Amino acid sequence: MIPDRTKNAGATAGLPSSASSSDTSRTAGQAGSGTPADWANSLHDLARLYGSASAEASLLHTREKQRARRSTGSLDLLEWSRRHLSEHFVRPPSLMHRWLAGRLDAARRDRGTKLNVLAPRGAAKSTLGTLAMPLLAALEGWEPYIWIVS
Repeated sequence: MIPDRTKNAGATAGLPSSASSSDTSRTAGQAGSGTPADWANSLHDLARLYGSASAEASLLHTREKQRARRSTGSLDLLEWSRRHLSEHFVRPPSLMHRWLAGRLDAARRDRGTKLNVLAPRGAAKSTLGTLAMPLLAALEGWEPYIWIVS
């Protein structure tokens, strides 16, 4: 049943009966209010508001993540690797492991760093450089793209 707009138009939209008909035409959710052009303008306004609110929320989320990361202080690569990838780091780190982990930690701060490492087979170069470091970067979100060239 369609409400009679001539009698107490405000009451049909949940407004006090003193509301004018121009007020009720702007009430959200009222069937048949406005013209298609008004609807298009309203949808455009809603889309614009949603876009700006979404962008602002994304920016706030990114800033909060950065603040949290700074306040907790990330573990260095070797410490993180020994804690979270213990099945790959069963022996104590050698001097080469410490050097490589230090270079990879520095690469975290100096974006665009390229590193070429030559060491004997089985020295855990790949374990640190292509397993632990990309995992840590992905989890902490400090490097969106990582190239691994072998």
